[in-house]
Amino acid sequence: MKNTKGKKCTQCKKYRLNEVFSLRPDTGRLHTICKLCIEIYRKEYRKIHPYNYFYTLSPEKKKKFREYYIKYSKTPKGKLISSRAVKKWEAKNREKVKIHRKINNLIRDKKLERKPCIVCGDKKSDAHHPDYSKPLEVMWLCRLHHKAEHSRLLN
Repeated sequence: MKNTKGKKCTQCKKYRLNEVFSLRPDTGRLHTICKLCIEIYRKEYRKIHPYNYFYTLSPEKKKKFREYYIKYSKTPKGKLISSRAVKKWEAKNREKVKIHRKINNLIRDKKLERKPCIVCGDKKSDAHHPDYSKPLEVMWLCRLHHKAEHSRLLN
């Protein structure tokens, strides 16, 4: 005979009351993982994927998140985490790093001129490479439109 007052969480393996489990919208049954474990999972996911989490926030929370992130990125721990992420990306993308350095050196040596954003005309622009097999063919995009282009390519 089953006990209808509670069940065992498949994540933490603890016996919990049914109120601690949320209802699944697709089946109307209780989740197999308790709300506490789901919240822990979400917090960990947000640490690993802050970019995805950011776009689900309201404008007010986005502003607070940006302010917090700017403060955090200036702390020793924030700097360490950021530098680790950059090193990890550079290790995975050696060819892209070489091409970025080549473009930056050409700009520094005045052999390549930085042009305004092709979308809005902002003079502060980044070189976007639509095709890395053609390293000198770049689109000049401001930071906003460069990010938008990359998110468009991901979707």
